[in-house]
Amino acid sequence: SCVSGRLLLVLVDNREDSPTQGRIMEINFGDGMRKVVKIPPQVIYGWKNTGDAPAILANCASHVHDPAKSQKLGLDEVPYTW
Repeated sequence: SCVSGRLLLVLVDNREDSPTQGRIMEINFGDGMRKVVKIPPQVIYGWKNTGDAPAILANCASHVHDPAKSQKLGLDEVPYTW
């Protein structure tokens, strides 16, 4: 959820068994557009501030983060043009 400001959240379905594999979803949210988004495992995600002021994102995990189970990708590795 975006607590303050405005954000663009980009999701790329990287799940091999998914009917939406490879699809990109863009979600704009923030001031006046409150949303809670649940991101499943193996879905690549990133966000960008689209407002004039700093944004605050509340990232609430359903379990303790395990770095061995996640992978950080560079922007050049994600099929999206920021």
